[in-house]
Amino acid sequence: LSWGEFSRHLKDTKVKALYQTLGLDVTQAHILFDILDKDRDGRVTIEEFIDGCMCMKGQAKSIDLNLLLAKSSQLSDRLLFFMDMTRSAYTKMQESLEVLAAKQQGCSTSKQEASEALVSSAC
Repeated sequence: LSWGEFSRHLKDTKVKALYQTLGLDVTQAHILFDILDKDRDGRVTIEEFIDGCMCMKGQAKSIDLNLLLAKSSQLSDRLLFFMDMTRSAYTKMQESLEVLAAKQQGCSTSKQEASEALVSSAC
């Protein structure tokens, strides 16, 4: 089921009634589609649809909210670690570029001095 097919079905009064019976909100259909599309391939299989609808039925339980908080915290920690690693790698690259630039500058100065010395010795 693609997003287009999904949104067309949600306009059907029977489908809306079914969702209301299950306690699901169809006003945020695109968010619902994204939640159901577990493998993020842009399509919702029958298995994804049934599993997703059953998981969303009724109100969230305390354990569901705590699991969500724990996962969110884990993702936040991983993101901070990645940011630190990226910052460290960037700093090392910047330092390496500065060293290379200094060597290049020194090499250019040495070549210029050698060239001037050749010119002055030829005179």
